[in-house]
Parts: sequence; structure tokens; C-alpha cells
Amino acid sequence: KQPQEVGNQKFDVCFSISSYEHDGLGRYGDPLNPNGDIEAMKKTKDLLHKGGLLYLAVPIGVDKLVFNVHRVYGKNRIEKLLDNWEIVDQFGFYDDSFANNVNGLNGTPYQPLYILRPQ
Repeated sequence: KQPQEVGNQKFDVCFSISSYEHDGLGRYGDPLNPNGDIEAMKKTKDLLHKGGLLYLAVPIGVDKLVFNVHRVYGKNRIEKLLDNWEIVDQFGFYDDSFANNVNGLNGTPYQPLYILRPQ
């Protein structure tokens, strides 16, 4: 589900673990929108105080859309998702994270962690 405004409230930290990859695919009753994930990331910036952080985990591998389940972010789509975000740190990445279909336990998509700050 896309981030919702909470009045004028802002946050120091936001967490998104396995969420944005579903936005705009209609699986959870949201309208179809091929860029729903990117639009949700832009809305998140409005929820953060200046200098606030977003902890983000999304499936990483070869660019892929598994309609209407989720996206897997490869080199092309991740650049769009992280546009105008500074990567403060990242954990769990390997040299070939984007080149292979790296899977975690039980075939679930592999999801390393980004720590991001809006630019």
C-alpha cells in the first residue's frame, strides 16, 4: 500500500521491508500503475524530516516483473526506484547480486538492505 499522509507529521525514520515492489500491481486492491513503486518512493520523501532515513529492502536480482505478485529489481529498475535518494549504507550485497537470480530460503527473492536519505 502506498505511503499515507499523516497530517503534517514528519518522521526521522521510515521502514519499508518487502513493500514497494507490490505497489501498482493490483494484487492488494490498488489500481494498476506501472510506476506505482516509484511514485510511492517519491511520496515517502514527504514523510521524512530533512536528513531523515529510509530503511529499504526490496527483491534484488535480474530485472523482472512477476505479475501481479511483485517486481525484482535489477540494475535498470533499481536506478529508477532510488532516483534522488542518497545511499548512506547498504548491507547484504554481493558482487553478482544484480547479475543472478539470487534467492533466499524457500525460493523467496533475496532482499538486501539499503539505508537511504532523500537528496
